[in-house]
Amino acid sequence: MNSLTVEQEQLLKILLSKYEQSKTCSGDNKVTQHFKCKPIEVYADYNSDYLDVDLKTKYDIEISELEKSGYITIEKKNGDIVSIVMKNEMYNEYCRILGMTSRTDSLSLQRSVFEKYISHDCLIEKICIDQLKRLGMNKDNSISKDISELQKILDCIIFIVDNKNEILERELSIAVFSDSKVFENKYKSKVCNLLLKYGNTPDDLLYGDDKKESYDMLLSNHNIVKNPTYIYFKGNGVISFRNGYSITLVPEIPVALNSQTITDLSNISILDSNIMSVENLTSYNRLKGKDTFLIYLSGYSNKAKNNLLQLIHSFNKNKNWYHFGDIDPDGFHILENLRRQTGIDFQPYRMGIPDLIEFNDYTKCLESNDINKAKSLKDSRYSDVINYMIDNNCKLEQEIISWKSNDVSQLSGLKSPTNTQIITLEASDVE
Repeated sequence: MNSLTVEQEQLLKILLSKYEQSKTCSGDNKVTQHFKCKPIEVYADYNSDYLDVDLKTKYDIEISELEKSGYITIEKKNGDIVSIVMKNEMYNEYCRILGMTSRTDSLSLQRSVFEKYISHDCLIEKICIDQLKRLGMNKDNSISKDISELQKILDCIIFIVDNKNEILERELSIAVFSDSKVFENKYKSKVCNLLLKYGNTPDDLLYGDDKKESYDMLLSNHNIVKNPTYIYFKGNGVISFRNGYSITLVPEIPVALNSQTITDLSNISILDSNIMSVENLTSYNRLKGKDTFLIYLSGYSNKAKNNLLQLIHSFNKNKNWYHFGDIDPDGFHILENLRRQTGIDFQPYRMGIPDLIEFNDYTKCLESNDINKAKSLKDSRYSDVINYMIDNNCKLEQEIISWKSNDVSQLSGLKSPTNTQIITLEASDVE
């Protein structure tokens, strides 16, 4: 045949699809399989009592032409076509006339891509080995059968893993896909799911239903953010820059530096005895602790913030480090993530059972997402407060503590969930 009608092409594509999804195509069949479709799968009104005779004759001629060309056989009943049967031996010819790649060639192309990328790094190697195993069983890779798309996804993963400096998501998208929006619109979930599956994924990203939050956290760990990172802090200290400039810090004047500015720091000297990271902005704005340097983290800390914390720690060895966050499973995951990512021995501040009891009227019930995260922490250093939350079905946001505790020094002597001494702020720590 020189050319196909739209309906003839659709018919052959239906048969081809059935064949390629079969064990015959993968070579696993134990019996001979036949692949059929009914005329109505292409000609919806074929069996209609109201179908014009001339139109039905046209349909029959189109199907018969495919049979005469050797592509199909026709099964009839009472003179009517009831099914159209693919000739399995014509598979490669189907692919040729439809301008499609045969399964054998497709698997070969997929295999060549993974063999090309396998030596890049450990994470990519894991992906390639896993997918080559599938191809070895005559199964398509589980990422994308589109070779161009497959290569773009692997290139994107390589870019992310190799990235050292903070960039914006849209900059990543331009760098890899030459389009500022295509990463978020088309590839973000595919790429992030592969990173979560094959990378060294922290527990914080594995528990919960908010995929978007997990993706953003994961990318931020690789210095890829939606907007530039700003770190807010207030307290007594001196920040020195490589160009010779310095800033004297005082508690009454909060300061924010972006991630680029942070890379230009040469020293940051904290004059307060205690350093406290704060999870939420409302509490950060409320707190005014004497002899305590406060840093606002905005939930999970990213790489830029972790680098700053490590820099502060390197210049201020003999400080007490604390973290003040929500008393909920996510709050403790944030704390553990902070400890793990920075290597700093942060101790929880006002995140214990006494606070849940004192502010019981303001607690909320755990949601399914909370319970999943709590179970992952049952054997952690925070097991006492985690078990209390589970047993009493409660959690508490830190904002109520920073607002309602007019004199935090009253709470001197209370134990944290890890049985470490809670920090005492000597002056009023709330406005």
